Order: sequence, then structure tokens, then C-alpha cells
Amino acid sequence: MYPPPPGDERLPSRAIIIRSLPNALAVAVVLAAYAFFGSDGTFEFRRIDGHAEYDRERGYFGRGYYPNLTDGFLRLHVSMAEEPHANLKALRDPWTPEERGRADAWGLWDASYYRGKYYMYWTAVPVFLLYIPFRLIAHGYPGEGLAAAFFAAWAFIASVLFVRRALAGRKLQIPMPVWILLLGLGNFIPFALVFARTYEVANLAGTAMGATWAWALLRFLQSSTRRHAFWMGLWLGMAVAARPNVGVLVIPAAAAFFAIEKSTRWRSARAALVPFAAICALLIAYNVARFGEPFEFGTKYQITILSMMDQKVCSLCTPAELARFLNNVVQYLAAPVGVWSKFPFAVAYNAQLDPATMFPAGTEQTAGVGAMISLTIIGSLVALVLFALREKVDASTRGAILVMAGGWLVMFGLAACWFIVARYTLDFALLMTMASVVCIETALERLSGLVRRPAILKSVVVVLAGYSIFFGVALGLEGKDGAFRKQNPETYRWLATPFGKPRE
Repeated sequence: MYPPPPGDERLPSRAIIIRSLPNALAVAVVLAAYAFFGSDGTFEFRRIDGHAEYDRERGYFGRGYYPNLTDGFLRLHVSMAEEPHANLKALRDPWTPEERGRADAWGLWDASYYRGKYYMYWTAVPVFLLYIPFRLIAHGYPGEGLAAAFFAAWAFIASVLFVRRALAGRKLQIPMPVWILLLGLGNFIPFALVFARTYEVANLAGTAMGATWAWALLRFLQSSTRRHAFWMGLWLGMAVAARPNVGVLVIPAAAAFFAIEKSTRWRSARAALVPFAAICALLIAYNVARFGEPFEFGTKYQITILSMMDQKVCSLCTPAELARFLNNVVQYLAAPVGVWSKFPFAVAYNAQLDPATMFPAGTEQTAGVGAMISLTIIGSLVALVLFALREKVDASTRGAILVMAGGWLVMFGLAACWFIVARYTLDFALLMTMASVVCIETALERLSGLVRRPAILKSVVVVLAGYSIFFGVALGLEGKDGAFRKQNPETYRWLATPFGKPRE
């Protein structure tokens, strides 16, 4: 356990509880907001009872896939339970849309089809962490809204634990409830929860695993025990299993071992390597069992608008791909968020991508992390300065610097790929925000005795945090392409009434 803030050890238990109430209230507000957005404003989550019902869910693009895969796993298969149409099985090239059209062969959209079976190129981690336990306990499956809210809450709690542990024992420069609300609402999580589908569940599961890895990394740096190294390796493996593109987090994780005493470095590294290697081995075995290739996750066999057989989804080998990378970096950092005069007063614009180097489909909504969460840019600059002074920073700040580096590496990795969408920012935005909170607190603490009016700096930080929280909530009330008002027009109109006519 981390120590209480200075002075709490002398307070009676009732006083400690009273002082904790604002933090608890902020956490409750965020979790209630997740339930609100995840249920499309109804606070009601529907249970999917079985195969027949999730089969009907297919009428909604990208829904019902995880129950389908879970049924397959419970039958001891690595494929989805659903059997492909006979016309699809008869095709020589089922991945080409023209072939499917000529044969009237319906395919499960965005699933991976291989040798007569459907698979998912998304992570199977939610199956084990949520869908199978839910099936065994509730005799049904959670809808995508509940699953997405579950992993969003997991990620949020892990981020709060990271910040609380990193700042334990310090006199906070910014009230903790402000940081809690920023971590929970000052991002694209509310936006992703509205009318959630398989895509959002997979991304948020990865966000949860990444945030838990960051917390485990911090615990390891603070204690340097083999037990904490084991847990850090375990959650790093889970993050990679959930989102293979975050494998670059291996770099800051490896760097962590060079920040501890040499006497325990290699024993700790071995302790971390055991669970990480075991999870990676299981992931490779899963791919071999499905597709006969250790590093094929299913994208090659995807049923989509073109054949993916010879496509390079992520690459940085040609001048055109370099141009795409640079454009994507700019989009991930600076794509603007729109401010409109009508409720809910904010809108996310479609990404501006080069059609010559992107996935040949319409672009989707996004916003740059710098435009949406401007404190992450400030936090990144502070992290650079603190890194230059690394011999003068404590273990908690070193952990924040490494997490920040991990967030940037993940963002750069995504920028090498051919599509951008809001949910992809979840892979790195929360990591950057968690690290920024710790780095900014460290900077404010050091500057408080050097500047004449530190209150001005603190006020600027609070205003920027409020800016992000506003956009996070406003974009949640908008949803993907206006999904919130489409799913729950009555609640949308009720919320908009005090502000005049809402945006249509």
C-alpha cells in the first residue's frame, strides 16, 4: 500500500474518510458516465441469451462477434461458432468482393475467413476476462455496451491507481478530483462507448491492459522485487495479446530494468520474462492453430471491401509511406476538435488522409491528442526535461517518464498504418495522460518556490484539464456520426432543451 498524504496518519478515521469523499465522488461520476454512455443514455444493459440472439445482432455492423467466438471456444474450437454460408465455402477466392458478389456468397463482415471457418482478427482477451465468466455466471453474454463500459472502467481505475501511487506522500499542486475527472472523461472513451461494437470492445480491452501494465511498471520501479517484476511482465504480455501493435512497450519495459540496482537486475528480468514469454507463446500457438502462421492475426483473410491478401497494412519502406507516416503523426497530434454553437457544442471531424496510401474506404472521425488533451503535450515536454535530470528524479517520476515514452512509441507505430480513427487513440492517449499528471505535478512542485505566482500556473493547468473534460463529455453526447441522438433521441432532446434547438 502507498502511504497516506502528509498529515493523514495523525487524523482520526472519520476525518480521513471526509477528506477522501471528493476523490470517491469524482470516481463515482466517471463510472456513472461510463454506464450512461455505454447504455446509450438509458442505464440499461441488455443480456444476450444465446446463439439465436447474437445471430440477430449481426444485423448491426460489427456486433455479436464476441459471443460468437466465445461459443466457439466453449466448444473447444479456435474458430467462431457460426458456420459460413455454403456459397462462400465453395469459392476459390472468397476474399475478393467481386467473387462473393457473383456467387451471391454472404460473408460475416470484417471477420477473418480461412478454410471454411470464421475467426476474429481482433483480440481474444475479452473472451477470457469477461465473456466466458459472464456466460458461466449469468448464463448469457454481455452486450457490447456493457463489455466496453467494463473495460473502460478497468482502464480508468488502473490509471487512477497509477497516479495515486505515483503521487503518494506528496503535497498535491492540483486537487486530485481534477486529475480523476481528466483521466476518466478528458479523452475519447465516452465517444467510443456510445453504440459500442466489437471494434470498441477490443480497443478498450487493450486500453485496460496497457493502463494495468503502467501501474505494474510503477510498482516494480518502486520496489524492484521479483514478484512485482513478474506482474509487470504478465500485464505487458496481456497488453500485447490485446493489441499486438503495443508490442513497442517492450522498449520502456526493458529500460525499467536499467533503472534499478544491478544486483537484482537480471533476476528481476527473468521473473518478468517468464509470464511475458508464456503469453507470447500462447498467442503464437493460437495463430498457428488458426492460420498456420505464427505472426498472422487474421488481417490477410479479412472479409472486407477488398482482398487483403497482398496488402501492407502497416509499413514504412517507401517515400509514399513516409509521407503517410508524417501526415498520420500530425493527425494523431493536432487534428482539431470542432466547437459548434448548438448542443452538444463539439464535433469530431473526419481524419484527413492521403487516398493514395490509405485503406480505400471513407475516413472516420478522430481528433489529435494534443488538440483534445493539450496537457499531454505539456506533460511530454516536462518529461523530456525530467529525463535530462534523471539522476535527480524519484522512482515514481522515472515510471511516468517511461510510460510517456511508451505512449509516444505506440503512437508512432500506429502512424505507420493506413487508417486513423478515434478509437485507435485509446492505445496511447491514456498512457500519455497518466504520465502527464505525474510529470506536471513534479514540475509544479519544483517551480512553486521559483516563480512569484505559482497559482497562475496551477490555474492554467486546471483550465486545460476542464477543456479536455468538456470535449470528452460533449463528444460522448454526440457519438460516432451522431450515434447518441440516433440511439436515444428522447434523452438527447431532453438534455438539449435548456440550450435551445440541438444540432440535427
